[in-house]
Amino acid sequence: ICLLFSTIYHTFSCQSAENFDTLLTFDILGIAFALLMIYLTGVYFAFSCYE
Repeated sequence: ICLLFSTIYHTFSCQSAENFDTLLTFDILGIAFALLMIYLTGVYFAFSCYE
């Protein structure tokens, strides 16, 4: 989903100013979501117990 938002942004952002602003917002949200998931995955594996 995150890379899909970025692909759509870079493909369709040059059509109009409205599209640019909206798609940029979704692109940034996708990047933020990806970074959050990377962080949470690291926290999960750092604190999980393997017995």
